[in-house]
This record gives sequence, C-alpha cells and structure tokens, in this order.
Amino acid sequence: MDRKINGGCPLHHHSKPAVVRLKQWEVKEESGQCDEFCRLICNDSSMDESLLASVTNYLNNGVVLLDIEETELETIMARVGDQMVSNGILQTFNIKHVTNKFLLMHHSTLDSEERKSDGISLKNSETVDIEKLIGSEDTNTLDLQSESDESLGETGLVMIGNVGFLEKPTMSFVRLKCPTYFPEMTNYEFPVRYLLVLLGPTAQKSCKYLEIGSMLCEVLRDEEFLTEVCNVREKKCLLRAFQHFFENRLSHEKKPHREESQRNEKTLNRKYSTSNPLLRTNRLWGGLINDVTRRLPKYKSDILDGLNLPVIAASIFLYFGVLSTAITFGSLMSSKTNNLMGISETLLSTSMVGVVFHLLSSQPLMITGGTGPLLLFDEALYQLCHFYELDFLTIRIYIGIWLGIVAVAIAAFDGCVYLRLLTRFTQELFASLISLIFMMEAIFKVIEVFKTHPISERTNDTMSSASDVNYIVPNNSDTINDQDLHEPNTALFCTILSVGTFVLAYCLRVFRNSHFLGRGIRRALGDFGVPISIATFVYLSSLVPQIYTEKLIVPEGLSPTNPNVRSWIIPFNAVPVWAPFVAAIAALLVYVLIFMETQISELILDSRNLKKGSGFHVDIVIICLMNLVCGFLGLPWQSGATIRSVTHVSAVTTVEDRPAEKGEAPKLVVKEQRVSGLIISLAVGLSVIMAPILRIIPASILYGVFFYMGIVSISGVQFLHRVRLLLTPTKYHGTEAYVQRVPTWKMHVFTFIQIIALCVLWIVKSSRLSLALPFVLLLMIPLKQKISSYYSASEMTALDGNLPEVDVKDEPDFYEQSHLPG
Repeated sequence: MDRKINGGCPLHHHSKPAVVRLKQWEVKEESGQCDEFCRLICNDSSMDESLLASVTNYLNNGVVLLDIEETELETIMARVGDQMVSNGILQTFNIKHVTNKFLLMHHSTLDSEERKSDGISLKNSETVDIEKLIGSEDTNTLDLQSESDESLGETGLVMIGNVGFLEKPTMSFVRLKCPTYFPEMTNYEFPVRYLLVLLGPTAQKSCKYLEIGSMLCEVLRDEEFLTEVCNVREKKCLLRAFQHFFENRLSHEKKPHREESQRNEKTLNRKYSTSNPLLRTNRLWGGLINDVTRRLPKYKSDILDGLNLPVIAASIFLYFGVLSTAITFGSLMSSKTNNLMGISETLLSTSMVGVVFHLLSSQPLMITGGTGPLLLFDEALYQLCHFYELDFLTIRIYIGIWLGIVAVAIAAFDGCVYLRLLTRFTQELFASLISLIFMMEAIFKVIEVFKTHPISERTNDTMSSASDVNYIVPNNSDTINDQDLHEPNTALFCTILSVGTFVLAYCLRVFRNSHFLGRGIRRALGDFGVPISIATFVYLSSLVPQIYTEKLIVPEGLSPTNPNVRSWIIPFNAVPVWAPFVAAIAALLVYVLIFMETQISELILDSRNLKKGSGFHVDIVIICLMNLVCGFLGLPWQSGATIRSVTHVSAVTTVEDRPAEKGEAPKLVVKEQRVSGLIISLAVGLSVIMAPILRIIPASILYGVFFYMGIVSISGVQFLHRVRLLLTPTKYHGTEAYVQRVPTWKMHVFTFIQIIALCVLWIVKSSRLSLALPFVLLLMIPLKQKISSYYSASEMTALDGNLPEVDVKDEPDFYEQSHLPG
C-alpha cells in the first residue's frame, strides 16, 4: 500500500511550534488492518538521532540538483527521475511511474471547526492535520500543510512517497534557480524555492516516513540552514549544512537536561568513586589506593551478584571462546619457541593469572590472556637469544623480575594518567600492524605446508596414509618422522581446512547482523563463530583420516610441551653478567605492550558506564606481578585481552527485572561480579586433561583462525577506511565526520603519514631490531602531536577523536569493537 505526503512549509518560521497530527490513518499489514493515531512535533521537539542519520544517509545516496531552470513540476520531477537513473537508483521504465505518483496528489483544505474541537491548545502554535483523503486500494493521498505569515516570501515543498520497486529509501534535494508557484501543491501564495523528495520502498513503515517528513519541514524553517544552503555548490557542502543543523538541534535539546545530568553524575561519582581514575593524585600510589578503596566495599556484592543462573550459563558459554583463543595462541607459541612454550603452558598461564586477577582486581569483568603483541615479542626475544646463544627461559625470568619492579614504580607516580596520549592515531597503527602480521602469518604457514608436502603429479599411494604405509629404513636407522614424509593430498586438504574455517567464521559474523532468526540466536552464532568453525572442521577432518595433517602438540596430563628440555620450575642458568641489566630495557618494552593492551581494554569497559568503578592503576600491577611468577614457571606472559573482555561484558548483560514504563525501552544491566571470570579461568586450567581431544585438531584449522582475527579486527578501523578513500571519487566519500569536517587533501595527507608510519613499523618488525618495536610504537605519540599543529582542533577531533558509540541495532562484533586482534 503506497502512501504519499506532500508538504509545503513557509521558510523563516520564527520558531513557532507546529504540530502534525495523523487522524484515522489506515495501515494495512500482513497481520491485518489497524487504525493508528500518532502525533509528530515539527518544531521544539526532540529529534530521534537514528532518523537524523537516516536523512543524511538517504541524501548522500540520492540526487542533488542545484539552481535548475525548470519551472513546471512535471519537468522538475522528470529531471529528478533522469538523475536517479544516472545514479543507478531507478530503472528508466520506472521514471514515469514515479512522476505520475507525485503529480496526482490533490490538495485538501482544513476544517476549522474540527480543529477547534480536537482538544489541543492553539495558542502560539500552528496545527497541521494529516487526514485520510481520496485513495484506491494501493494509494492514499495525504496533504501536509500549515498556515503562513503574510510577511513570508518563499516556501519549501516536501514530498514523500513509497513504491514497490525500490529496495532502500532515497532522497532528492532540488534548489530552483527562480522561485516558482505551485498552487496545485500548496495553499500558500508564495513561490517554492526548495524541494525535498523522499522516496522509499513499501516495506518500510510509513510512520517513519511521516516522522522524516515533519523533520524535513523543520529543516526548511531553520534560518541558519537556509542561509548556509542557499549558496552551496556541491553535495558535500549540502550534507555539511544538514549535519550542522542536526548538531545544533541536538545540542539545543540536550541543554535543558545538562544540569540535571551533571548533578546525577556528581552523585554517582560520590557514590561509586573517590576520584577520577585518570587524574593525578600527587601522592605515592594514590591512584592504586583509590582503585582498591573504591572496589573493596563492593567485594561481597561482587560474589553475590554472580551467584545466579544467567551468569553461570554465560560463563560456560564464554569458556569455549576463551579456550579456542588460548589453543590458537598456544599453537603459534609452540612453533615460534621450538616447543619451549606451547598449548599446555598457555592454558596453565591463562588459568593461573585469570584466577588471581579475578580475585584481586578492581575491574574483574576484564579477561586476561595471551595476545598477539606479547606473542610477537616472545618470538623476537627467542630469535635474539638464539642468535647470541643465551638461555631463553632464564632471560625471561630476569625480564619478569624487572617487569614487576617497573609496574610498581610507575604506579607509584600515577603513570596511567598518560593513557590519554594513546589516541586513535597510535591505536589504529598498532591494530593494523598486528592484523597484517596475523594475516601474513596464516598465509606463510599454508605456504610452508605446500613446501613440506608438495603436490605430486603422480603417486601410487593415493589411498594410503603415513600411518599405514610400511617404510623401509636402511641400515636400521631411526624411524622416519611423519612430518618428513611428502603426502600428496596434505597441502590441498590443509588449504581447504584453513580457508573453510575462515569462511565459516566470517559468514557467521555477517549472519550476526542479518534479519534471520532471533537476535539472541544470531548474536550467539556470530560471537562464537570461531569455536563453531573449529569444531565443524575438526569433524570434517576426522571423516577423511587417510589424509595426513599435522596435529597440535599437547602432552599428557600436567607436563610441559617438551618435558625433555625443561621442567615447570625454570633454573637460573648461566648467562653473561650484562644480561640481567639489559633485561631491564626489555622489561620496559614488555610493559609498554601490556600497558596498551590492558588499558585499552579498561577504557572500552569504562565506556560502558559501569557503576562499580575501574581499575586503571591496580589491575596492571596485578598482571605484571603475575607475569613475574610466569617467568619463574616458564609460562607465556598475559595482559588484558580486549576482545575477550568485551565478549565477557556482553555475555553478562541482562535486561532489568523491573518492567519498563509504557513506551520505554527495556533497560540493560551489566552484572558486575567476579564469579564468571573465576569459572572461566578454572575451566581453562582444567582443560589440560582434554589433551586427547586437543591432539586431534589439525594445525591448519588454526591458520584460518589467525586470518579471521586479522581480517575482522581491521574492518572497523577508520585508518583503513581512509586508505580506501584515496582511490574513491570525492562524491562517494560518505558523510563521516572526517570527510565532512576536514578538507579532502588534508585528510589524504593524514592518511599518507599513517601509511608511512605503518611501513616503518613493519620494517622494524621484520628486521633484527624487532625487539624494539614497542619503542618505535611510542615514537608515534610525538609524531601525532607534531601533526596536530597543522590541523585545527575540530579537524583533529574528526581524524583522531574517540571511537563512535556502538549502535545497538546493528552492533559490530567484538573484534570490530576492540580494533585489536586477540
């Protein structure tokens, strides 16, 4: 059923409120027929931010015609239709249909007596009625009109309609060169200068079109908007005018509530915190003490709030996600350190640090675990120790000792306040580098399989495997290692497993924000696509046992990955005298990585408006002291894991038990407690008894997981979006703040600087200086500050400001939210 609204509204309306009322509007849907009565406020009303975004998006993808000379409505609409065809919005054969739809609108006068009896005061206001008029089965003609002042000289016309052949709404903006009279469309004896035409699919709710229509009328009444838009010469400037109007309107609406919000915030701060955690206290360990004193009174509630079925169920569900990540990092750690540390060590480290952290931390919702940057540091450290013939595990003991000292010393002087220096510029460079490393690592691993097991042109053993072929070993030498055998089908099958794991996980991620099934089921499948993909392709691999694939190396029981080389207690083996002192420099570099990962996680959790406070100062000290213990046990270092932390918060978020008031959305409440983290950590530690199951997982499946982690983590990075804009025509740049507020050439210069910085980081990572990567990363901070001097504050806010808030209707997955892989 198509519904169309045409509206004329006088310009320069002097801020008089106008009420648009829909009376006895018949709405037919699949479920039946219903009558609807709604009231829309055109002026002095609250504007829905989602509608504002919709208007900007529709116009960005629509048609803009400026200073056209046509004076007949039919020719104007034909011109709009032709431009829609040129932009790929309409097909040529649909132009006439659209034009006729709008030209068949009829005008209706208002019944003044009925207006007096509707019970709404008309003092200082103008009332607009939208009534059901003449219409057929598929068309209702509606008229939006308002009274005008004699002193006004121009009118704007808003026309809204829906048709069945459009897939998504589009909006057209027309500015006439000469104001023109359209008596058949408006009641005003004034010429029309601006036309706004919104056309959408019939599947869209018509009430939304009405809201947008009243909003557009209000836009055309704003004097500042008209002053700005009367001389625009391109779509980009027009979009900027709309953006300015929306920003001014939203700030005006929020102003009356600002004082109340500030009072509530002060009350909340007095209740839940002793000070701002990112302000210097000017006393030794002041921030750390504040973190402890803020959280200690809530320790009992941290336990009791977690003793309920939803939290326990979320813990069990989350366990599989944390376990799959630990196995993935443990597998790569094993290959990078020649089995000195592997899956067993990673599981034990994740469990031990997690249990202590969730018992003592001030932000127990954060999940700790192995991360990509720490894995890369261990790889670089192992290569350096191998080159200088140093004992790798002994050097890690000294680094761990210095790491604990550095963490305590920095906490003494509230070093976490410098977190503000880690802006988007540095964070996105860091995330992009790690993502690229993960993707390249996955590709190199698959290539290595092809080198180890090259594809043979001919073979007589196509139906045999390495486990059932009798090999003759000359001179009674040692048994041939399976990995040294050239299996003809291994390379292709490993490629299938790697690519399949990635594709399935990525498809589940896309499915997360689709419109199939319920939202809860979609989120569950999307958020835990990685463990689902691993399980699926492990099963597929088991169906073809005759094809050899390299499996994970997991020892039986609680023993190291390579018990012949090391034990659980690492001795102080002999090292050069200078080594323990040089380890202090390495400890500073490790601290930088742990600081970035952990504090970014804290920031993301703190942005969720949690009520029990944060732990910027004490949490990183706990993690570093536990990493000191990990050094003595030969375990991988841990830090705050951004993705797993965001997943944790989402899993323990529930709908408030108190029923919401009529028309109010249900309130979401985060269960701030310690129980779920403890359950997850203990379960991961007990997973060492699953060695027989873990040993059937092909290593190639984890290569697909690495590639997935790299791909999806950069999908929401602004830097990479700006890289794409380098190759995109300006008219398709979109409506993002960094596009609208920053001149194009300055935006591209900023992007080129980031590209060069990323190349420098990659060169350092690939050289023997890879251990100094954290130091080079720190140099990005003064580089960004130098760049800031060439940009205005508004431009830097758009390019380097905080990450945008997440839209709950289309919430990105956890990798995209965190922008950090692993």
